[in-house]
Amino acid sequence: DAINGLTKDEMGRIRKNYDFKNLSALKKAELAAELTRLIPFKFKKVIYTLDQSRYDFIKIIIKNSGVIPDMGISVSNAEAFMGFSIIFPGTYDDEKVLFMPAELINVFSQADGSELENVVRRNTEWIQLAHGLLHYYGVMDAWLMKEKIKELIGQEVDILEFMNVMSFACDFYG
Repeated sequence: DAINGLTKDEMGRIRKNYDFKNLSALKKAELAAELTRLIPFKFKKVIYTLDQSRYDFIKIIIKNSGVIPDMGISVSNAEAFMGFSIIFPGTYDDEKVLFMPAELINVFSQADGSELENVVRRNTEWIQLAHGLLHYYGVMDAWLMKEKIKELIGQEVDILEFMNVMSFACDFYG
């Protein structure tokens, strides 16, 4: 229902964020049906790009049965979450709310645990270090940033994981 209420451009953004191929020529209703079918299978990958604050925010929503009052989340943050179909704005009892689709709540709940919490801590560290490096150096090439972070934490940094984490963080934090 949430995806059906989106424009085709908004659905296109979700399609691109999930890297779904060969769907751009579909009509709006067909695209909505395909996104609804495909997103739960790829959502776990998105969960593993979260940092602590976004993870905690999703946990709050889930704790409240997938619906929370609109707490004044910025439009850009809401759009970043909507771009991955994580939350959507709506109304409930004439009150503005944010809600998370039940299908994604189930995927998140199954993935949640110590492994995910470790990844969230790692992602938080990467994002904080990247922010610090950009503050110190100004503009940096992604590969050089990954190498600097590798030096700072003393561990190998997978470039694809790093880029996925940074991409969603950039969308969310600007």
